[in-house]
Amino acid sequence: MTDPIMFSEINQELLSTLRRDIERRLGWYLERILTASVEHGPFGVALLESLQAELPKTSCDNCGACCNAVSIFSLEYHRIIRDLMGRLPPDRLKSTLRMALHFDERLAILEGDTGLETWAGERRLRCVFRDNEVHVCRIHSVRPFACRFFGLKKVNSVSEPSILMDSSSFQCNQNTSTAITPPHTAVNSTSPGAFETRECTRVIELSPQRHPLTQELLFQLQERVAANSESFTPFPGIDPVVFFPFEFWLYKAALGEAQALRIYREILVPASTPLTDLWNDVRSDYRKKAVTPNVNR
Repeated sequence: MTDPIMFSEINQELLSTLRRDIERRLGWYLERILTASVEHGPFGVALLESLQAELPKTSCDNCGACCNAVSIFSLEYHRIIRDLMGRLPPDRLKSTLRMALHFDERLAILEGDTGLETWAGERRLRCVFRDNEVHVCRIHSVRPFACRFFGLKKVNSVSEPSILMDSSSFQCNQNTSTAITPPHTAVNSTSPGAFETRECTRVIELSPQRHPLTQELLFQLQERVAANSESFTPFPGIDPVVFFPFEFWLYKAALGEAQALRIYREILVPASTPLTDLWNDVRSDYRKKAVTPNVNR
């Protein structure tokens, strides 16, 4: 097991090569991306819709503070692509996917404020589907779980970790840092030993929750999607992962698994402070487990 890599620099040479190749072969990229989702078909859409129906409908003030790239399931990725194909005229579809491929144009050092937490100086990849002119999400009806969970009132027991996905089964939550560490808690009087968390005060539930949003329920909802989604191993010695940014899935469709994983490791991870911190922690944990003696032997 190698030591954890302290990610800091984007592979600029690889990024420049990608930029030139996209402009030279944009039509080829788009054909492969669209064909992959056409061939995938509507598989998983009914499952996603039924599971997401378990969550309350929400509203917010569209400030955009949380609209950074998030990691999603392959089922969610194909659903988004097929939605775009069904709604957008060819020219707009082309420009949208070109912008998604040129993710370097959305790299930013951000300050943020959710009403409960502020942050500054974090590297983020801004979401390609955020329309900053009219302050809307272009894929709101098919947005992924990571976006739907953010800001919802969640009920945790004091023994549960404050993450959306259990790290032992799904590796980690690859969402924004504010979703990993909910800063606001309130005692839930109906359940002794439990507390409520909410990452953002600007999110309002418009419909009642069918069930209390415990960590266990959130895990179960995503577990069924994960079982029907693709998984890959981003780093040697790490278990397969089902979560990757939208941009990873684009390049996986266009260039294949090996090149997409290289882009993930050498560009997408160092472009994101949360992903960098997360993978440093995960690989460090794996390294510790590898050198810890088994006391039961």
